[in-house]
Amino acid sequence: MIVDILEARNRLPSLIEAARNGEAAMIANRGTPLVRLVPIDVPDEGIGRVGRFLAWLDANPLPAGMRNDTDRIEASIAAERAAWKRRG
Repeated sequence: MIVDILEARNRLPSLIEAARNGEAAMIANRGTPLVRLVPIDVPDEGIGRVGRFLAWLDANPLPAGMRNDTDRIEASIAAERAAWKRRG
């Protein structure tokens, strides 16, 4: 989207939001593009280490062969508990 300087002044919040959402936003002077609004990549400090780790896991999932579904995990836990009871 290309907007003139005067229009950009009146629509700046919506242009910033559009840029944050990945839409190209350029400001022009009489139809000649002058600047482009782009978001900066700032880590969200409010999510903490665990949040950043979970976000990393979402972005880098395990290969399909290494994933376990809930039923397999629960069965493995139950087998471990049963083994502990037999030993104790």
